[in-house]
Amino acid sequence: MGYKKWNKETLNEQIKYVTKKLYETPSRELAATLNTLEDLKNNKPSIFSPENNFEEQISYDKTLLKEQIQFLPDIEKFAKLDDNYHEKINGNLTIRTIPNRILLSYVHDFYNSIDREFAKYFNKIFKERKRNLRLSTNNSTGYNRNYMNYLYTINYAYINIHIEHTIEDFFNIIHEYAHAIADQMYYRHRYGKYPFIELLPLLMEEIAYDEVINTFEDMDDDVLIVNAASTKTVLKYAKELILQKDYLSVVDKYLERKQFVNNLAEYSHNTKTKIEKILNTTIQEKISYIIPYIVMIELYDMYYDDPEKALYTTKKIVTMDEVDDYILYLNNLGIHLNEHTEIYVEDQRQKIKTYTDNV
Repeated sequence: MGYKKWNKETLNEQIKYVTKKLYETPSRELAATLNTLEDLKNNKPSIFSPENNFEEQISYDKTLLKEQIQFLPDIEKFAKLDDNYHEKINGNLTIRTIPNRILLSYVHDFYNSIDREFAKYFNKIFKERKRNLRLSTNNSTGYNRNYMNYLYTINYAYINIHIEHTIEDFFNIIHEYAHAIADQMYYRHRYGKYPFIELLPLLMEEIAYDEVINTFEDMDDDVLIVNAASTKTVLKYAKELILQKDYLSVVDKYLERKQFVNNLAEYSHNTKTKIEKILNTTIQEKISYIIPYIVMIELYDMYYDDPEKALYTTKKIVTMDEVDDYILYLNNLGIHLNEHTEIYVEDQRQKIKTYTDNV
């Protein structure tokens, strides 16, 4: 039992402390921390920012595409990979009642064995788990999402995991703790121009797929389903992004959502229902996963041959400053986008073929 709520006493103490510091030395950072703590106390995590109106979102999307234009050719190449094989796999994961102590013990051992520096940052947050970790089956807003909120002014993190009672629980916890590690290593605004916010979490998940198979019995099929679902989602995002990018390039004025949907459906020869689904995930969210996923595949290939080099390279990317030419920076680290994506997808295809042949 336990882990149903964040510790209110800790939240109240932090609110009191930050309020005092804000009075003594006013700053935007402290004010933002105080707002976040109040939101967390009231179960309104600040990462759930209000959506822009549609015209503002389209304007922002066009700006974002310009900022990340250097990655668009590689996203387009990635988007052309065939993902039809994913339809052959049964997406139903085995329901498993995994005790919290097993989940957390595994995550603890994973981070303490993979890298000494990662372990240092992980343990700093993990030791507070009775206060700052919430494992919830509650479906109300704020509880039914997986997220990590790092408060760098007080070097503290709050983590929420929505328990699914499947193997995904392992990977969701690993993912959010990876965010906490990355933010401690180099805190940055989550939605700036830096495009690799999701890189460390995605790489840690990928490495954990193999570790879970080696640690637990009878989880091979479920791991394959989770891995395939992640790839399928990112490939779908990439295909949708290219469609939206092509259409946005010919839009002369911003339209109301209904008119935009009608026009894009006609332009792309898709149904309005499909276009609505595409627009439900913003370009911002799609890019935040597509670019790191393509980089992650290259790092994972490197990890297979040389774990130490791969983790060193990952740290360089996680802690880098913003640069004008990210692709050149990656190339100098030995990362060449889409060098192994086709091999990665083909390997997954073969695993799924083996799985479906045996079902």
